[in-house]
Amino acid sequence: MVIRPKYSLKVMATIAGLAAIATMSASAMESARICKDVYQDATRNITKSVEVSEVVHDLYSRYCRADGSTKGNAGDFGLAYEALDVNFSFSSSENKHSEFCSTEYENFKDYVRIDRYDNHVVVAALSSFNDCISSAKQGMAISHTDYGNGTVVIHGRSFDPNFKPTIDNIVADESFTCTSVDFNSRGKKRVVRGDKVLVLNGHSWNIFFTREPDLDGTNVIYPRTSIGVATSAGTYVATLIESTRLGFRDAKALISETDRLAAELDQTKAALNEAQAKADAEEARANSIGVLKWGTFSLGEYDGPALFRPRLDSRNGLPSQYRINGLTSPSNFSNTTLADDYARYLCNGSKFVRYELRSRPGGCCGYSDHIVICLGEIQD
Repeated sequence: MVIRPKYSLKVMATIAGLAAIATMSASAMESARICKDVYQDATRNITKSVEVSEVVHDLYSRYCRADGSTKGNAGDFGLAYEALDVNFSFSSSENKHSEFCSTEYENFKDYVRIDRYDNHVVVAALSSFNDCISSAKQGMAISHTDYGNGTVVIHGRSFDPNFKPTIDNIVADESFTCTSVDFNSRGKKRVVRGDKVLVLNGHSWNIFFTREPDLDGTNVIYPRTSIGVATSAGTYVATLIESTRLGFRDAKALISETDRLAAELDQTKAALNEAQAKADAEEARANSIGVLKWGTFSLGEYDGPALFRPRLDSRNGLPSQYRINGLTSPSNFSNTTLADDYARYLCNGSKFVRYELRSRPGGCCGYSDHIVICLGEIQD
């Protein structure tokens, strides 16, 4: 799979129909604005960039052939391309259309649509946007509003006083009831169907699509579906994404669970902050540890060889002047114990590292020479 660059969803409202807009009459520009506004409203809650840009895929589909060659008008392509906020590196400013198609060919043939909510919303909105632009070129803007409670309204508006649009067909499954007040002279609400042509009395119309939901306990579910109209200005299809409205008990339980998870999250954040603070303190302390001082001494009988002073005789233990914290020498004093106790004295009880520089046999307990390094926190 070829990884495509990520594109901002904000550009999607203008890409799909820019070329068409460029050829529209001035009277239809307001229609185009309506189409754009409807698209932006449909995608207003989409904040993530999609993994594979539906917009670029749509641009390729409309201006490039499957084999990577161009189709359509290069000027129209240029208008559409300029709306992208992603920079392609073109080798020539005169052949952007052909270069785009040949460059995107590999991505297009390996195109894989990721099945996730963002993609479904964008694809559905792009489809409705393109339908709206197509009908706008014929003089009537068609759009829709999903009120989220099982009611969707498809709107139509003509900006040409001489254009008398008709509704030739209405498409919706049996869960919908379709009503309108705009196709009778008395302006009364009536059920409208797709079995006969509806003639508009004015220049705008609304058809209300109201559907019965599926019920799951106390939850209200509106499955994914599509509705649409076929008019004398073109066809418009609105794809409705699946939605669920929780019943009171489930909603209350969800709120309770959300509150519990939020409290757990706060506790976890607090624990992490505390752990981080401790780690920072330990790191700071470790960075402040250094050599406070160092010293030397030797062990062995007094008449033996020694490199350093003082020289301690393990037969006598640690002299009283070198004892700290009430330390008393045991009756059977080893060289190791004696050396460590003197190192503690030298370092005033702080941590130390003792190196035995050299050792030799002889006497009662042998002879050795030592270096002590005292470690501690260095004060600034």
